[in-house]
Amino acid sequence: MPDVQRIVSPAPSRGTPSTPKGTSIPASQSTPVPPTLSGKPKVYVVELDDGTKRYCFHCPACSYGHQFDSRWTFSGTLECPTFRPSLRLHGGNGCHLNLTAGMIYYHTDSKHGLAGKTVECPDAEE
Repeated sequence: MPDVQRIVSPAPSRGTPSTPKGTSIPASQSTPVPPTLSGKPKVYVVELDDGTKRYCFHCPACSYGHQFDSRWTFSGTLECPTFRPSLRLHGGNGCHLNLTAGMIYYHTDSKHGLAGKTVECPDAEE
């Protein structure tokens, strides 16, 4: 299991429809599954002693894991996950991304080589 960086905060929403925190995104608002996805889980779930869950994934740009928690909305599918709003990490690579339908969309304000690019989220390690 890769190391997971501490979550700083969800990036502020910029005019997107809001879903109450800790709820799932309705299927009607989800993005269709891109045909290239493997069908294997992209995120793995870590349940803490207090029952809260963390959804972890490997970031190819940073070469280590990032995580979402209940502050983000989640589509409910590990194989083709969507989280809202974006994830922004301060320090290090200054990674800023959206994980949508199993694809990682890196914002141009990220400070790494994948800034402005889109890549498939790697399969979660077993």
